[in-house]
Amino acid sequence: MGPFPWAHLLPLEALRAVCETDPRPPSEHSRLPRDLDAIVLKALRKEPAGRYASVDDLRRDIIAYLNGRPVEAARGSRLYRSE
Repeated sequence: MGPFPWAHLLPLEALRAVCETDPRPPSEHSRLPRDLDAIVLKALRKEPAGRYASVDDLRRDIIAYLNGRPVEAARGSRLYRSE
């Protein structure tokens, strides 16, 4: 199951779900680190201003994650700053 569980929906219902429903964090289905949740959810945000501005921004966050550095997608979270 992915971020939108719509396999059982008709095409129009699936389209509506994509447009109106926020995706669930991938960690609900597997044991992923919070940083990966943050990266995926930022890439899937409904409002364009909340998504990555470019592929390079997404790439930088992925590289930061792989190198054990803080990811931009998780910035602003009180919990993230306190870790």
